[in-house]
Amino acid sequence: MAEPFIGRSALYGYVVRVGGATKPRLELRVGEPPTIYVDIDGEELARSIGNRLYTFVGLGGTAKWDATTRAMLEFKADELLPYEAGRLTDAVGDLSALIGDDLADVTEHDLDRIRNMADL
Repeated sequence: MAEPFIGRSALYGYVVRVGGATKPRLELRVGEPPTIYVDIDGEELARSIGNRLYTFVGLGGTAKWDATTRAMLEFKADELLPYEAGRLTDAVGDLSALIGDDLADVTEHDLDRIRNMADL
């Protein structure tokens, strides 16, 4: 069996719970699996994340992955990233401004169709 590999990574998700009696931990809703538990490096960072309870956040930290399946096995957050969730149409508009008019005609209806396809 291959050794897991470790490196810097970012993780984005919805903060469900922050705390812990012995060490700070975070319950983060990210997709599949729907909820993961993240160790937090220190109480100060836990308090900062706690101020973002029930919102989407970005976290920087150290991850451990299974070398065969590439599944994330562990994540320890040491940084709250400057991330705020926004509207997908705004993001497409920003991308269009950067790369040209190729995305200028993308509508909310188009984005809804893409979201629905992802749920299949």
